[in-house]
Amino acid sequence: MENCTRRQLRAISRIATVLETPAGQVLARAGEPGDHFFFIIDGAARVEVPPQSHHRVGPGEFFGEMSLLDGGPRSAIVVADTPIRLLVVHRRDFWKLLKEAPALTEQILLTLSQRVRRAEKAVSA
Repeated sequence: MENCTRRQLRAISRIATVLETPAGQVLARAGEPGDHFFFIIDGAARVEVPPQSHHRVGPGEFFGEMSLLDGGPRSAIVVADTPIRLLVVHRRDFWKLLKEAPALTEQILLTLSQRVRRAEKAVSA
């Protein structure tokens, strides 16, 4: 969110809640409906995309956007690798967030594109 303006950051803070969880906490489960978007403030999480792909996300990164965008179930399991602090945006506020913070919208699109390319590469390997 480093490209967001102060006004956009204030808008985000009005609609997000802060969640702190210990290491080992499951934050999202593949196959379940997604009701929240998560932005990592501090800590790290492990994203496991069945059957065997996984990667780590940390401060400034996010997850949970795909099921909010397309209405489908979660595509990954996300587990806190360390104690973690997150900004959490509920589904009902997600589209408002995208309108209020265009820099975040651009980052989400870029990240989704990178994730699709990574998945395509893994399938063809």
